[in-house]
Amino acid sequence: MATEERASNNLAGFEASDAGAGESRPAGSPARKAYATPRLRHLGSVRQLTLGNTGQIADGTSGRLRTKPSAREFKEDIVYLESADRTALAQDMLALPLASYRYKPGIDPSVPVDFRNLGFIIEDASPKAPFVIREQKEVDLYGFASAILVTLQEQQKTIARLEREVMELRAGASSASSASSAVPRDPSDA
Repeated sequence: MATEERASNNLAGFEASDAGAGESRPAGSPARKAYATPRLRHLGSVRQLTLGNTGQIADGTSGRLRTKPSAREFKEDIVYLESADRTALAQDMLALPLASYRYKPGIDPSVPVDFRNLGFIIEDASPKAPFVIREQKEVDLYGFASAILVTLQEQQKTIARLEREVMELRAGASSASSASSAVPRDPSDA
């Protein structure tokens, strides 16, 4: 794609107000195109998220994106993940391979045929992946975001532990160094 064509595509979708103070456009230059609402995509899903004209999030079909109530009052049988479960889920997330792909024609008509998506393939996820709805061949985005959060939390624990170990090693090396410099050297050691 030519550089001019890419630049034109990048600018498409923005409109400058003709009512703007002091705005001038060179004679003969084309008017900018009307603002196009941005399209949002998410990993591993069959559906394309878009922000519609109303500003409401829609799932690319006819309804609003399903959100999930998250307050305690809406839930029952709450069980917090144990440390071993958190570690296993984080390891599964880190092992999940990413792929680029194109949807087959007709799967999602709102996505151009030559558009390369980035995400994961459901069949590549662990059979225990709590964010995969296998019967519907879909990804539960709330569950997926929560699995990403657990992965970040587990990594942060590891980082904090490693930082403590480094500080202890530095303190030990520093005290050993100062202790050795305070002890007079025996000339026979040389």
